[in-house]
Amino acid sequence: MRMLIAQRRELNLARRREIVHDIQRYHADKAYIWLPVWPRYIAHPAYVRDLKHIGGYSRGTRLMYVWFDR
Repeated sequence: MRMLIAQRRELNLARRREIVHDIQRYHADKAYIWLPVWPRYIAHPAYVRDLKHIGGYSRGTRLMYVWFDR
């Protein structure tokens, strides 16, 4: 928070740019890194059609085009 306030108050553009770069480096250092996960398998009966795995927590997009062949 101190760096954000400091860059807002700084009138010298070169110094302000350096403070902004410091902020960016700080956030890049604290960023979480996404790690890929192993494949997931979804079991379903044979009459369920067009069920595709879509990464994420939403089941809505996964079930949007599903239909039953019965």
